Amino acid sequence: MMWFWGLLFSFSATLSPLSAGAITLSEALAIAMENNLEVRVAAAQKTAADESLSMARAGFMPTVEVSETYSKTNNPMYAFGARLNQERIAQQDFEPSALNNPEAMANWKTAVSLRQPLFAGGQIHNEYRKAESAARIAELDLGQTRREVAFRVVEGWLNLSLLNKSLETLEHSKSLALESLKVARNRVDAGMALNSDLLDMQINYERVRKEINATLANIQLAKSALKTLLGAGELSPQFGEYTFEPGVVDVDESLKVAYENRADLQKTSAGVAMAGYDVKSAAGGFLPSVGLAADYEWNQEDLAKTGGESYMVAVEARWNLFSGGRDAARYKAARAVEEAHKFHERLLKDSIRTEVERDISGLKTAVENSVIALRQVSLAEESHRIISQQFIEGLKSSADLLASETQLERARLNKIASDHEMLLSRAKLDLTLGLDSGSIKEKR
Repeated sequence: MMWFWGLLFSFSATLSPLSAGAITLSEALAIAMENNLEVRVAAAQKTAADESLSMARAGFMPTVEVSETYSKTNNPMYAFGARLNQERIAQQDFEPSALNNPEAMANWKTAVSLRQPLFAGGQIHNEYRKAESAARIAELDLGQTRREVAFRVVEGWLNLSLLNKSLETLEHSKSLALESLKVARNRVDAGMALNSDLLDMQINYERVRKEINATLANIQLAKSALKTLLGAGELSPQFGEYTFEPGVVDVDESLKVAYENRADLQKTSAGVAMAGYDVKSAAGGFLPSVGLAADYEWNQEDLAKTGGESYMVAVEARWNLFSGGRDAARYKAARAVEEAHKFHERLLKDSIRTEVERDISGLKTAVENSVIALRQVSLAEESHRIISQQFIEGLKSSADLLASETQLERARLNKIASDHEMLLSRAKLDLTLGLDSGSIKEKR
Protein backbone atom coordinates (compact mmCIF):
# COMPACT_ATOMS: atom_id res chain seq x y z
CA MET A 1 0.00 0.00 0.00
CA MET A 2 3.01 2.32 0.05
CA TRP A 3 2.33 3.39 -3.52
CA PHE A 4 -1.10 4.45 -2.36
CA TRP A 5 0.36 6.95 0.08
CA GLY A 6 3.12 7.97 -2.29
CA LEU A 7 0.63 9.76 -4.51
CA LEU A 8 0.45 13.52 -4.24
CA PHE A 9 -3.12 14.67 -4.18
CA SER A 10 -4.29 18.14 -4.97
CA PHE A 11 -7.46 20.06 -4.56
CA SER A 12 -8.24 22.92 -6.89
CA ALA A 13 -10.57 25.64 -5.70
CA THR A 14 -11.98 28.65 -7.47
CA LEU A 15 -9.31 31.23 -8.21
CA SER A 16 -10.77 34.61 -7.38
CA PRO A 17 -9.12 37.70 -8.84
CA LEU A 18 -6.52 39.41 -6.72
CA SER A 19 -7.89 42.49 -5.03
CA ALA A 20 -7.15 44.82 -2.17
CA GLY A 21 -7.46 42.89 1.07
CA ALA A 22 -7.13 39.48 -0.61
CA ILE A 23 -5.67 36.91 1.79
CA THR A 24 -4.39 33.36 1.48
CA LEU A 25 -5.06 30.45 3.83
CA SER A 26 -1.76 30.91 5.67
CA GLU A 27 -2.52 34.61 6.12
CA ALA A 28 -6.02 33.77 7.38
CA LEU A 29 -4.50 31.45 9.99
CA ALA A 30 -2.13 34.21 11.14
CA ILE A 31 -5.03 36.68 11.42
CA ALA A 32 -7.05 34.21 13.49
CA MET A 33 -4.15 33.63 15.90
CA GLU A 34 -3.96 37.38 16.43
CA ASN A 35 -7.64 38.33 16.61
CA ASN A 36 -9.78 35.30 17.47
CA LEU A 37 -11.55 35.92 20.77
CA GLU A 38 -11.19 32.33 21.99
CA VAL A 39 -7.43 32.55 21.52
CA ARG A 40 -7.33 35.89 23.34
CA VAL A 41 -9.36 34.46 26.23
CA ALA A 42 -6.95 31.52 26.54
CA ALA A 43 -3.96 33.90 26.36
CA ALA A 44 -5.42 36.04 29.15
CA GLN A 45 -6.02 32.94 31.27
CA LYS A 46 -2.41 31.89 30.73
CA THR A 47 -1.25 35.32 31.91
CA ALA A 48 -3.42 34.97 35.01
CA ALA A 49 -1.99 31.50 35.72
CA ASP A 50 1.57 32.82 35.33
CA GLU A 51 0.84 35.58 37.83
CA SER A 52 -0.71 33.04 40.21
CA LEU A 53 2.56 31.12 39.99
CA SER A 54 4.43 34.28 40.97
CA MET A 55 2.08 34.65 43.93
CA ALA A 56 2.77 31.06 45.00
CA ARG A 57 6.52 31.63 44.66
CA ALA A 58 6.20 34.58 47.02
CA GLY A 59 5.13 32.13 49.74
CA PHE A 60 8.79 31.21 50.23
CA MET A 61 9.78 34.83 50.79
CA PRO A 62 9.45 36.93 53.95
CA THR A 63 6.83 39.64 54.20
CA VAL A 64 7.97 43.07 55.38
CA GLU A 65 5.50 45.76 56.43
CA VAL A 66 5.88 49.34 57.61
CA SER A 67 3.08 50.92 59.61
CA GLU A 68 2.39 54.26 61.27
CA THR A 69 -0.18 54.47 64.05
CA TYR A 70 -1.39 57.52 65.98
CA SER A 71 -3.32 57.07 69.21
CA LYS A 72 -4.44 59.23 72.11
CA THR A 73 -5.94 57.74 75.25
CA ASN A 74 -6.43 58.24 78.99
CA ASN A 75 -6.94 54.53 79.57
CA PRO A 76 -4.64 53.85 82.53
CA MET A 77 -2.98 50.75 81.13
CA TYR A 78 -2.50 52.10 77.60
CA ALA A 79 -1.45 55.55 78.74
CA PHE A 80 1.23 54.09 81.03
CA GLY A 81 2.36 51.71 78.29
CA ALA A 82 2.65 54.53 75.76
CA ARG A 83 4.76 56.61 78.13
CA LEU A 84 6.88 53.56 78.86
CA ASN A 85 7.44 52.87 75.14
CA GLN A 86 8.39 56.52 74.64
CA GLU A 87 11.04 56.06 77.39
CA ARG A 88 9.59 58.98 79.37
CA ILE A 89 8.79 57.18 82.62
CA ALA A 90 9.75 59.16 85.74
CA GLN A 91 9.41 58.45 89.49
CA GLN A 92 6.25 60.53 89.81
CA ASP A 93 4.54 58.43 87.14
CA PHE A 94 4.29 55.63 89.74
CA GLU A 95 2.12 57.71 92.03
CA PRO A 96 -1.26 55.97 92.48
CA SER A 97 -3.18 59.08 91.44
CA ALA A 98 -1.14 59.37 88.22
CA LEU A 99 -1.54 55.68 87.50
CA ASN A 100 -5.29 55.64 88.16
CA ASN A 101 -6.20 58.95 86.49
CA PRO A 102 -3.59 59.69 83.86
CA GLU A 103 -3.74 62.63 81.52
CA ALA A 104 -4.53 61.80 77.90
CA MET A 105 -1.43 60.42 76.27
CA ALA A 106 -0.66 60.85 72.55
CA ASN A 107 1.58 58.36 70.79
CA TRP A 108 3.02 58.01 67.31
CA LYS A 109 4.19 54.46 66.66
CA THR A 110 6.32 53.66 63.62
CA ALA A 111 6.84 49.92 63.15
CA VAL A 112 8.67 47.62 60.77
CA SER A 113 7.51 43.99 60.85
CA LEU A 114 8.99 40.89 59.26
CA ARG A 115 7.33 37.48 58.99
CA GLN A 116 9.10 34.42 57.60
CA PRO A 117 7.64 30.90 57.53
CA LEU A 118 10.31 28.38 58.45
CA PHE A 119 8.32 25.17 58.14
CA ALA A 120 4.71 24.61 57.10
CA GLY A 121 4.54 20.86 56.71
CA GLY A 122 5.46 21.16 53.05
CA GLN A 123 2.25 23.04 52.23
CA ILE A 124 3.97 26.11 50.79
CA HIS A 125 6.12 23.94 48.54
CA ASN A 126 3.13 21.88 47.43
CA GLU A 127 1.04 24.97 46.72
CA TYR A 128 3.87 26.26 44.57
CA ARG A 129 4.01 22.97 42.67
CA LYS A 130 0.25 23.10 42.16
CA ALA A 131 0.56 26.61 40.76
CA GLU A 132 3.30 25.35 38.44
CA SER A 133 0.98 22.63 37.16
CA ALA A 134 -1.86 25.14 36.77
CA ALA A 135 0.41 27.41 34.71
CA ARG A 136 1.39 24.43 32.57
CA ILE A 137 -2.27 23.54 32.06
CA ALA A 138 -3.04 27.13 31.03
CA GLU A 139 -0.16 27.00 28.54
CA LEU A 140 -1.49 23.72 27.13
CA ASP A 141 -4.98 25.22 26.98
CA LEU A 142 -3.65 28.09 24.89
CA GLY A 143 -1.90 25.71 22.50
CA GLN A 144 -4.97 23.49 22.22
CA THR A 145 -7.22 26.49 21.60
CA ARG A 146 -4.91 27.72 18.86
CA ARG A 147 -4.90 24.29 17.19
CA GLU A 148 -8.68 23.97 17.41
CA VAL A 149 -9.20 27.47 16.02
CA ALA A 150 -6.67 26.76 13.25
CA PHE A 151 -8.57 23.59 12.34
CA ARG A 152 -11.86 25.49 12.23
CA VAL A 153 -10.25 28.15 10.03
CA VAL A 154 -9.00 25.44 7.66
CA GLU A 155 -12.42 23.77 7.77
CA GLY A 156 -14.25 27.04 7.10
CA TRP A 157 -11.77 27.98 4.38
CA LEU A 158 -12.14 24.63 2.62
CA ASN A 159 -15.93 24.76 2.96
CA LEU A 160 -15.96 28.18 1.32
CA SER A 161 -13.58 26.92 -1.35
CA LEU A 162 -15.88 23.93 -1.92
CA LEU A 163 -18.86 26.22 -2.40
CA ASN A 164 -16.95 28.41 -4.86
CA LYS A 165 -15.84 25.39 -6.86
CA SER A 166 -19.38 24.01 -6.77
CA LEU A 167 -20.63 27.35 -8.05
CA GLU A 168 -18.14 27.16 -10.91
CA THR A 169 -19.38 23.67 -11.78
CA LEU A 170 -23.01 24.76 -11.63
CA GLU A 171 -22.25 27.70 -13.89
CA HIS A 172 -20.76 25.22 -16.36
CA SER A 173 -23.89 23.06 -16.01
CA LYS A 174 -25.97 26.15 -16.66
CA SER A 175 -24.07 26.74 -19.91
CA LEU A 176 -24.65 23.11 -20.93
CA ALA A 177 -28.33 23.37 -20.05
CA LEU A 178 -28.66 26.57 -22.06
CA GLU A 179 -26.93 25.00 -25.06
CA SER A 180 -29.19 21.95 -24.83
CA LEU A 181 -32.20 24.27 -24.59
CA LYS A 182 -31.15 25.99 -27.82
CA VAL A 183 -30.68 22.64 -29.59
CA ALA A 184 -34.09 21.45 -28.39
CA ARG A 185 -35.73 24.66 -29.58
CA ASN A 186 -34.12 24.28 -33.01
CA ARG A 187 -35.30 20.68 -33.22
CA VAL A 188 -38.84 21.66 -32.24
CA ASP A 189 -38.81 24.43 -34.86
CA ALA A 190 -37.62 21.88 -37.43
CA GLY A 191 -40.38 19.46 -36.45
CA MET A 192 -37.86 16.91 -35.18
CA ALA A 193 -38.90 17.02 -31.51
CA LEU A 194 -41.93 17.54 -29.33
CA ASN A 195 -42.71 20.59 -27.23
CA SER A 196 -42.42 18.34 -24.19
CA ASP A 197 -38.71 17.93 -25.00
CA LEU A 198 -38.32 21.70 -24.98
CA LEU A 199 -40.18 21.95 -21.67
CA ASP A 200 -37.89 19.32 -20.15
CA MET A 201 -34.86 21.38 -21.15
CA GLN A 202 -36.40 24.56 -19.74
CA ILE A 203 -37.18 22.81 -16.45
CA ASN A 204 -33.59 21.55 -16.23
CA TYR A 205 -32.24 25.03 -16.97
CA GLU A 206 -34.36 26.58 -14.20
CA ARG A 207 -33.30 23.81 -11.80
CA VAL A 208 -29.65 24.71 -12.30
CA ARG A 209 -30.39 28.41 -11.81
CA LYS A 210 -32.13 27.60 -8.53
CA GLU A 211 -29.13 25.59 -7.31
CA ILE A 212 -26.82 28.46 -8.25
CA ASN A 213 -28.91 30.89 -6.17
CA ALA A 214 -28.84 28.51 -3.19
CA THR A 215 -25.07 28.11 -3.52
CA LEU A 216 -24.57 31.89 -3.65
CA ALA A 217 -26.57 32.24 -0.42
CA ASN A 218 -24.47 29.54 1.24
CA ILE A 219 -21.29 31.31 0.12
CA GLN A 220 -22.39 34.47 1.90
CA LEU A 221 -23.14 32.53 5.09
CA ALA A 222 -19.77 30.75 4.90
CA LYS A 223 -17.97 34.07 4.42
CA SER A 224 -19.75 35.54 7.43
CA ALA A 225 -18.83 32.54 9.60
CA LEU A 226 -15.19 32.72 8.48
CA LYS A 227 -15.03 36.46 9.14
CA THR A 228 -16.34 35.91 12.68
CA LEU A 229 -13.80 33.14 13.24
CA LEU A 230 -10.93 35.35 12.09
CA GLY A 231 -12.12 38.25 14.21
CA ALA A 232 -11.48 40.61 11.30
CA GLY A 233 -13.43 42.94 9.05
CA GLU A 234 -14.27 42.49 5.40
CA LEU A 235 -11.95 39.97 3.79
CA SER A 236 -11.45 38.76 0.26
CA PRO A 237 -10.29 35.12 0.32
CA GLN A 238 -7.83 34.22 -2.41
CA PHE A 239 -8.39 30.55 -3.20
CA GLY A 240 -5.85 28.44 -5.02
CA GLU A 241 -4.66 24.84 -5.17
CA TYR A 242 -4.03 22.86 -2.01
CA THR A 243 -2.03 19.71 -1.44
CA PHE A 244 -1.11 17.54 1.49
CA GLU A 245 1.51 14.96 2.22
CA PRO A 246 0.23 11.78 3.88
CA GLY A 247 2.55 12.08 6.88
CA VAL A 248 2.15 9.57 9.70
CA VAL A 249 -0.62 7.06 8.89
CA ASP A 250 0.46 3.93 10.77
CA VAL A 251 -1.74 3.48 13.84
CA ASP A 252 1.05 2.64 16.30
CA GLU A 253 3.30 5.46 15.08
CA SER A 254 0.35 7.85 15.10
CA LEU A 255 -0.48 6.88 18.67
CA LYS A 256 3.05 7.74 19.76
CA VAL A 257 2.70 11.15 18.11
CA ALA A 258 -0.71 11.70 19.74
CA TYR A 259 0.49 10.68 23.20
CA GLU A 260 3.41 13.10 22.88
CA ASN A 261 1.44 16.05 21.51
CA ARG A 262 -2.19 15.87 22.65
CA ALA A 263 -2.75 18.84 24.95
CA ASP A 264 -5.74 17.22 26.67
CA LEU A 265 -3.63 14.20 27.64
CA GLN A 266 -0.81 16.43 28.87
CA LYS A 267 -3.34 18.48 30.84
CA THR A 268 -4.67 15.30 32.41
CA SER A 269 -1.12 14.30 33.38
CA ALA A 270 -0.63 17.74 34.90
CA GLY A 271 -3.93 17.27 36.73
CA VAL A 272 -2.63 14.00 38.18
CA ALA A 273 0.46 15.86 39.39
CA MET A 274 -1.69 18.62 40.91
CA ALA A 275 -3.80 16.03 42.71
CA GLY A 276 -0.61 14.45 44.07
CA TYR A 277 0.49 17.79 45.48
CA ASP A 278 -2.96 18.19 47.04
CA VAL A 279 -2.44 14.85 48.79
CA LYS A 280 0.95 15.99 50.11
CA SER A 281 -0.49 19.33 51.17
CA ALA A 282 -3.31 17.57 53.02
CA ALA A 283 -0.79 15.30 54.74
CA GLY A 284 1.09 18.42 55.82
CA GLY A 285 -1.94 19.38 57.89
CA PHE A 286 -0.90 16.73 60.43
CA LEU A 287 2.50 18.40 60.90
CA PRO A 288 3.44 21.47 62.95
CA SER A 289 4.19 24.84 61.43
CA VAL A 290 7.05 27.07 62.52
CA GLY A 291 7.47 30.75 61.74
CA LEU A 292 9.79 33.64 62.55
CA ALA A 293 8.49 37.08 63.56
CA ALA A 294 10.57 40.22 64.04
CA ASP A 295 9.37 43.74 64.89
CA TYR A 296 11.17 47.04 65.38
CA GLU A 297 9.26 50.13 66.49
CA TRP A 298 9.66 53.77 67.40
CA ASN A 299 7.26 55.48 69.83
CA GLN A 300 7.11 59.23 70.43
CA GLU A 301 4.65 61.78 71.74
CA ASP A 302 5.25 64.12 68.84
CA LEU A 303 6.80 63.52 65.43
CA ALA A 304 9.19 66.39 66.03
CA LYS A 305 10.49 64.86 69.24
CA THR A 306 12.68 61.88 69.89
CA GLY A 307 11.16 58.84 71.53
CA GLY A 308 11.81 55.27 72.48
CA GLU A 309 12.94 52.38 70.31
CA SER A 310 12.39 48.65 70.82
CA TYR A 311 12.48 45.34 69.00
CA MET A 312 11.09 41.85 69.34
CA VAL A 313 12.19 38.58 67.74
CA ALA A 314 10.07 35.47 68.15
CA VAL A 315 9.84 31.95 66.83
CA GLU A 316 6.36 30.46 66.97
CA ALA A 317 5.39 26.81 66.53
CA ARG A 318 1.81 25.62 66.04
CA TRP A 319 0.53 22.07 65.93
CA ASN A 320 -3.09 21.26 65.30
CA LEU A 321 -3.72 18.21 67.49
CA PHE A 322 -7.46 17.91 66.89
CA SER A 323 -9.78 19.44 64.29
CA GLY A 324 -12.83 17.22 64.52
CA GLY A 325 -11.55 14.92 61.77
CA ARG A 326 -11.36 17.72 59.18
CA ASP A 327 -7.69 17.11 58.31
CA ALA A 328 -8.23 13.36 57.93
CA ALA A 329 -11.24 13.93 55.67
CA ARG A 330 -9.28 16.41 53.58
CA TYR A 331 -6.49 13.88 53.11
CA LYS A 332 -8.89 11.10 52.08
CA ALA A 333 -10.70 13.41 49.65
CA ALA A 334 -7.39 14.42 48.06
CA ARG A 335 -6.41 10.77 47.62
CA ALA A 336 -9.77 10.02 45.97
CA VAL A 337 -9.38 12.95 43.57
CA GLU A 338 -5.88 11.78 42.67
CA GLU A 339 -7.21 8.29 41.93
CA ALA A 340 -9.97 9.76 39.75
CA HIS A 341 -7.42 11.75 37.74
CA LYS A 342 -5.37 8.61 37.13
CA PHE A 343 -8.44 6.70 35.90
CA HIS A 344 -9.33 9.63 33.65
CA GLU A 345 -5.83 9.59 32.17
CA ARG A 346 -6.19 5.90 31.28
CA LEU A 347 -9.67 6.50 29.88
CA LEU A 348 -8.41 9.35 27.71
CA LYS A 349 -5.61 7.21 26.28
CA ASP A 350 -8.15 4.58 25.25
CA SER A 351 -10.31 7.29 23.69
CA ILE A 352 -7.34 8.71 21.78
CA ARG A 353 -6.59 5.29 20.30
CA THR A 354 -10.17 5.07 19.03
CA GLU A 355 -10.00 8.58 17.56
CA VAL A 356 -6.68 7.89 15.82
CA GLU A 357 -7.93 4.64 14.29
CA ARG A 358 -11.15 6.36 13.17
CA ASP A 359 -9.41 9.33 11.54
CA ILE A 360 -6.74 7.22 9.80
CA SER A 361 -9.49 5.01 8.38
CA GLY A 362 -11.43 8.11 7.36
CA LEU A 363 -8.41 9.57 5.57
CA LYS A 364 -7.72 6.35 3.68
CA THR A 365 -11.36 6.15 2.61
CA ALA A 366 -11.37 9.79 1.53
CA VAL A 367 -8.25 9.29 -0.61
CA GLU A 368 -9.74 6.21 -2.26
CA ASN A 369 -13.01 8.04 -2.91
CA SER A 370 -11.13 10.93 -4.52
CA VAL A 371 -9.45 8.56 -6.96
CA ILE A 372 -12.80 6.93 -7.76
CA ALA A 373 -14.49 10.31 -8.19
CA LEU A 374 -11.82 11.41 -10.67
CA ARG A 375 -12.45 8.29 -12.74
CA GLN A 376 -16.21 8.90 -12.58
CA VAL A 377 -15.79 12.42 -13.97
CA SER A 378 -13.76 11.11 -16.89
CA LEU A 379 -16.41 8.49 -17.68
CA ALA A 380 -19.29 10.96 -17.29
CA GLU A 381 -17.62 13.49 -19.61
CA GLU A 382 -17.12 10.88 -22.32
CA SER A 383 -20.67 9.60 -21.91
CA HIS A 384 -22.08 13.11 -22.16
CA ARG A 385 -20.03 13.85 -25.26
CA ILE A 386 -21.42 10.77 -27.01
CA ILE A 387 -25.04 11.31 -25.94
CA SER A 388 -24.93 15.01 -26.89
CA GLN A 389 -23.83 14.11 -30.41
CA GLN A 390 -26.49 11.41 -30.65
CA PHE A 391 -29.14 13.86 -29.43
CA ILE A 392 -28.21 16.32 -32.17
CA GLU A 393 -28.45 13.48 -34.69
CA GLY A 394 -31.86 12.47 -33.33
CA LEU A 395 -30.63 9.16 -31.94
CA LYS A 396 -31.22 10.05 -28.29
CA SER A 397 -34.19 11.65 -26.55
CA SER A 398 -34.21 14.75 -24.40
CA ALA A 399 -34.60 12.50 -21.37
CA ASP A 400 -31.34 10.77 -22.29
CA LEU A 401 -29.55 14.09 -22.65
CA LEU A 402 -30.95 15.40 -19.36
CA ALA A 403 -29.86 12.25 -17.58
CA SER A 404 -26.39 12.62 -19.10
CA GLU A 405 -26.07 16.26 -18.04
CA THR A 406 -27.29 15.48 -14.53
CA GLN A 407 -24.85 12.58 -14.27
CA LEU A 408 -21.96 14.79 -15.38
CA GLU A 409 -22.93 17.54 -12.96
CA ARG A 410 -23.17 15.10 -10.07
CA ALA A 411 -19.85 13.48 -10.97
CA ARG A 412 -18.08 16.86 -10.98
CA LEU A 413 -19.70 17.97 -7.74
CA ASN A 414 -18.83 14.61 -6.20
CA LYS A 415 -15.18 15.06 -7.23
CA ILE A 416 -15.09 18.47 -5.60
CA ALA A 417 -16.70 17.11 -2.43
CA SER A 418 -14.32 14.12 -2.39
CA ASP A 419 -11.26 16.36 -2.67
CA HIS A 420 -12.70 18.57 0.05
CA GLU A 421 -13.31 15.58 2.34
CA MET A 422 -9.78 14.30 1.67
CA LEU A 423 -8.17 17.56 2.75
CA LEU A 424 -10.49 17.94 5.71
CA SER A 425 -9.77 14.36 6.81
CA ARG A 426 -6.05 15.15 6.84
CA ALA A 427 -6.70 18.28 8.92
CA LYS A 428 -8.87 16.25 11.32
CA LEU A 429 -6.10 13.69 11.73
CA ASP A 430 -3.62 16.49 12.47
CA LEU A 431 -5.94 17.78 15.20
CA THR A 432 -6.39 14.28 16.64
CA LEU A 433 -2.60 13.83 16.73
CA GLY A 434 -2.20 17.17 18.51
CA LEU A 435 -0.44 18.75 15.53
CA ASP A 436 -0.95 22.08 13.82
CA SER A 437 -2.89 22.00 10.55
CA GLY A 438 0.41 22.21 8.70
CA SER A 439 -0.17 19.24 6.42
CA ILE A 440 -2.45 21.34 4.21
CA LYS A 441 -0.20 23.31 1.89
CA GLU A 442 -0.90 25.98 -0.68
CA LYS A 443 0.70 25.41 -4.06
CA ARG A 444 2.92 28.28 -5.06
